[in-house]
Amino acid sequence: MPIENSAVQAGGAAPARRLRRLRATTSLATLSLAVFGVPAVGVLLPTSAMAANECGSVVNGTNGSGDVVSCGNQTAQNSGITYSQNGSQTDAFTLVLNGTQVQQGVKITNSSNAGGTVEFQTNAVPSAPPVSITNGKSFNGDAAVDINTAGTNAAVTILHNSGSITGGGGTLGFHDGIQVRTSGSNAPISVSTGQGTSVSATTGSGIKLRATGGAGITVNADGSVTSTYSALGVPLGYGIDARASGGNGSVIVNVTENGSVSGTLGGIRGDAAGTGNVTITTAEGRTVTATSALLGTAIRGETVNGNVDIETGDGSITSGGLAGISGEATGTGSVFIETGRGSAASSSAIGTAISGQSKTGTVEIDVGREATVSGGLYGVRASASGAGIVDISTGRDSSVSALGTAVHGDSNGGAVDIDIGRGSAVSAGLFGVVGTSTGSGSVDITTHRGSTIEATGPLGVGIAATVTNGTATVETRGDITDGLTGIVASALGSGNVDVTVHRQSDITTDLTGVAASSLGSGTISVSVAGDITTTAALGTGISATSLGGTGNINVDTWRSSEINTAGDGISALITNAGSAGTTAIVARGDIETTGANSAGIRATSNGTGEVRVSTTRSADITGAGNGVVATGLKISLYNDGDISTGQTEYLVRAGAGNAELWNDYNGDINTGGLTSKLVIDNTGGTGSLTIYNSGQIYGTLALNDANNAFHNSSFESWHTSGLNTFGSGDNLLENSGAIVAGEDGDTTFDFGGGVDVFTNTGLFFSQGLTTTPGLETFIATGGGIVMQYPNSLANDVVDMSSADYNNTGTAWLYVDAEVGPAGSVSDTLKIGSISGGGVTYVGVNDLYTGPGIYNPTGIGVVDVLNPGSANAGDFVLAGGPISKGLWNYDMFLDSDGDTACGGNDCFVLASYANASAYNLSEFGGIAQGIWNTTSESWIDRAGDLRTSAQQSTTDPTKKSGLWGRLIGNGADRSTETTITPFADQSVKIGTGYNQTLWGFQAGFDHEFEGTVADGVLVAGVLGGYVTSKANFDNGDSVRFSGPQVGIYASWVKGGLYVDGLVKGDFLNADYNVAGVDAGTDATTIGVRVESGYRFLTSTGMFIEPNASLAYANTKIDDVNLSGTQVNFDNGDGLEGKLGARFGGTVLKDGVKYDPYLSVGIVGDLLSDHSVFLDSGPGLVVDDNAPDVFGEVGAGINIFSSKSGWTGFAKADLRFGDDYVGGTGKIGANWAW
Repeated sequence: MPIENSAVQAGGAAPARRLRRLRATTSLATLSLAVFGVPAVGVLLPTSAMAANECGSVVNGTNGSGDVVSCGNQTAQNSGITYSQNGSQTDAFTLVLNGTQVQQGVKITNSSNAGGTVEFQTNAVPSAPPVSITNGKSFNGDAAVDINTAGTNAAVTILHNSGSITGGGGTLGFHDGIQVRTSGSNAPISVSTGQGTSVSATTGSGIKLRATGGAGITVNADGSVTSTYSALGVPLGYGIDARASGGNGSVIVNVTENGSVSGTLGGIRGDAAGTGNVTITTAEGRTVTATSALLGTAIRGETVNGNVDIETGDGSITSGGLAGISGEATGTGSVFIETGRGSAASSSAIGTAISGQSKTGTVEIDVGREATVSGGLYGVRASASGAGIVDISTGRDSSVSALGTAVHGDSNGGAVDIDIGRGSAVSAGLFGVVGTSTGSGSVDITTHRGSTIEATGPLGVGIAATVTNGTATVETRGDITDGLTGIVASALGSGNVDVTVHRQSDITTDLTGVAASSLGSGTISVSVAGDITTTAALGTGISATSLGGTGNINVDTWRSSEINTAGDGISALITNAGSAGTTAIVARGDIETTGANSAGIRATSNGTGEVRVSTTRSADITGAGNGVVATGLKISLYNDGDISTGQTEYLVRAGAGNAELWNDYNGDINTGGLTSKLVIDNTGGTGSLTIYNSGQIYGTLALNDANNAFHNSSFESWHTSGLNTFGSGDNLLENSGAIVAGEDGDTTFDFGGGVDVFTNTGLFFSQGLTTTPGLETFIATGGGIVMQYPNSLANDVVDMSSADYNNTGTAWLYVDAEVGPAGSVSDTLKIGSISGGGVTYVGVNDLYTGPGIYNPTGIGVVDVLNPGSANAGDFVLAGGPISKGLWNYDMFLDSDGDTACGGNDCFVLASYANASAYNLSEFGGIAQGIWNTTSESWIDRAGDLRTSAQQSTTDPTKKSGLWGRLIGNGADRSTETTITPFADQSVKIGTGYNQTLWGFQAGFDHEFEGTVADGVLVAGVLGGYVTSKANFDNGDSVRFSGPQVGIYASWVKGGLYVDGLVKGDFLNADYNVAGVDAGTDATTIGVRVESGYRFLTSTGMFIEPNASLAYANTKIDDVNLSGTQVNFDNGDGLEGKLGARFGGTVLKDGVKYDPYLSVGIVGDLLSDHSVFLDSGPGLVVDDNAPDVFGEVGAGINIFSSKSGWTGFAKADLRFGDDYVGGTGKIGANWAW
């Protein structure tokens, strides 16, 4: 491009915030273009100031106007061009080659007290051919273009807008392409190269500029500037080497839109040794290279107290062996480095791609969007040796890589801020991102979504942040993959450490995901919402360590996080015994560990501060090692999530401050479903442990010798098998929920020494053998012990032989039992003694499928070791006796020394005959009652005959008769029988029933007058049918029904009579007893005799005292009912009766009416009804029926002498203890 535009283009490549600086640096170049942009003839005439003329005529100007040499388009000047300016310091000198070819260079000099500004231009005439300047004027180090001024105002301007300038040759070396030196305080240097030009050197630098008097330097390179100079393999040449010293001179180097720069030692070097600034910019797509793979620096800017500002344009490339870009301020100055979008900066394996260094000033490095940075030891390094601020940022989708550390920022007391942009890729062999600051300086490292950090070497660390007394803050939203550790954050003094891993950030590493540490009083805070995966055998997800410090540790994981490690998931450690710092861990996400001795969470404090570990309902901790290991003076543990590991879920090492473990409603502490594995262990500490369980716990306890307590309120249950140890302290096990023991084998709760109490207001489930050695008191009130299980045998045992079973109210015991014969088994509760006076209700699940059997010895259920403390009624059957056929099984206390519990006092399930059995014993009495009731119906017929015979009111010719009667009876018996199966333990059995009877009898008799002892004898036969049903109080029933036959006779002489009857009842007994419907035969045969005397009064009334005696024998066929053979005894009955009848006679219309009343007393003189129950040892059951009754009745006989018909009706009421019954009869007789 034309050189007139080069400065503008350089400025155009810079962002807006840099334009102010660029405009200031291009002012001299712009001024020169204003002079030399016109034809040569417009220049003023020369003066005599020039000492020699080797090119063309000197056009001398007056003092202050300037001398001009315009060479024109001349042939080659093989001996070079030399001008020495000796005029006034106000004179200017301008040399224009206009296409002249120079082989020995151009040299312009002036002295300190002579000569003004110097301007050199290769072409002022556009039509002139390109110039070519080679070598130096002499062999003493001259450049191809060599300008030296010493005047105060001897500024130098070079406009290279055509051809090439090549330095080299000579024997001493250091022959630059362009070399300018000024020493005046107002003698700035300005060099511009145009499009298509070149400046190069083989034995020096392309452009070497020195302003030693405090003036500034400006370079605008729109052409090629190179140096290939090396000596003995050592790189020595710069493309552009601009240095200002001695005041406030600044250095500005702009590589514009067509420029390129390269050198062996460096591409561009800009130094300002005073207070001046250094500004270096490259336009879009420009390349700056240092070719030395060992020592080369592509762009280097250095100041003392001024600022270094380096900016590379979009798509530009900077590369060097030692550094791609380097900025340094050794005094109070700051360093600003910015790479454009898509630019590239690189170094060799030992170098740094981008380096910024200051002392107390700011170092700011911005890696542009989509830029690529690759280094050796460092990719990007920003360092402040004093308290300067360090700020590093990488643009979106950029890439920074290094063999050592990709991004490094450090300050000696200032803040370090590193920002890894969205989508940025950071990769390194050792460290991805490092930030360090001493003193009170802070470090803040942030990675954004989509970014990646990789440090894949075996010792690789993704992010390392180190402070002394400031705060180390690391916040990630991108992924980290490393060989050793993902994030290391440390405070070496009193500083805080704060690490946040957001849910978008996943960390994968060999050893440690996050390692946070402090040596002082600062707080460590780690918050992880992303995933952490470690692969090494000792790998740790999160490690937070206070090494000798006094600060707190806070670790939080969130529900979106997942930690997978071979070692510990979370490890927190306070080493200082004098630290009062607290440790607080809240795990909301999943943790899985695979190492044999790993822990999901390990929290340890050697100090006095509390250790708190919480796992929420969203957390799931699983693995081959331990769940939570907590060590400290005081420990508080909370779980509302799932913890399931291969070893122990909670290892608690509490000091004198003791420990608490809360397992909340959703909490599941589970040893992989194995209830026999150790789940909670505090034996490594001296303090007590108090456990509050509202969730679910699987496994055993190992508790130390302190006073430990376990409060279980969960019906999700504590499931345990194997050995639980409580140590020698005073221990409390309180269950208001459910404890399930024995799912994986026998269970022991070893309470050791001390005074131990097991309070059970919930349910205590037990399978197999459960023992509680060392337990002093079991408080049973309000709770239950359950040994009933599906498919379980009746051989479970809860052995609390050392404990007093205390129940002041109500408790429950549930057992499986074979409710059967002697020798049957039951689940057993063994206790030492009983106190409290309460009642324990025993629920029995009967496993015996056979019928009930008489077992008076019983089946041991509760074994009481110490005699004398148990009382009948301490244990009773829930819901009352168990009825099995004819037997009831109930709970009794057997304390006679020969018990089912081996001689101890024993609560047994023993059987006795129940109401159904006693109902069977009443069958005989009921059958005889039917016989007696229907026999009395015949007695009423005999009374008719006596009346007729005594009063002679009937037709004497009618000696024979037919009769028939209907009988109805209802009775209610409300008796009960009391038995005493065991001493002082009686059972009342209801033996009552209500009965109804219906019957019909008919007979034929004949009167034989005067044939027997001068009396009247009437004899006859009868037959009938009867049915009677008894409904027993317990719901059983029996119905007797069948025919009756008999013969009878009645002898009457005057008022005296004797009646006799022989009758047989042949009945079927259909019964429903003990739930069984069946039938048998019942036969009753008996004889009845009654005698009395009727006294007639003068008024027609009569009084008839009487007495009767009836004997009957009943035989009922034996039955087998519900597995019990029932043998009915052939029952004999002898009923005696004393009574009287009172009546009179009324005649009306040929009909005689004899109404009467009767009274009597009845006694069963031979009550002998029983059954033998052939079951077990066998049992005779007797019917203890009422045997004395009173009786009242009323009746009427009606005689019709004309028709031969008579009729009667009678009602009787029998009553006695627990018995009342009434009978009604109505009948008729026809005589002929």
